[in-house]
Amino acid sequence: PMSDYVEQTNCGKVVETVHSQSLLAALDQLEADYEACRAAALRAGPDFSQQQMMQAYRQLYTSLSPT
Repeated sequence: PMSDYVEQTNCGKVVETVHSQSLLAALDQLEADYEACRAAALRAGPDFSQQQMMQAYRQLYTSLSPT
C-alpha cells in the first residue's frame, strides 16, 4: 500500500486514524521536518513518472497475456 511506500521513502507522514488530532499532529511533523520531507519527495518523484506507470502496465499486461 501507499502508506508503506511513504514510510520507506520518508516522503510524507502516515496517519493511522483519520481524525482531527492525528491530522494536526501529522501536519505539525511535516511542518517541522519540511525540508527533509521535501527532499525525500523529490527523490521519490521519478517513481511516479509517466514512464514508470507505462512500464508497470506493460509488465502487468505481459504477465496476464497467454503465451
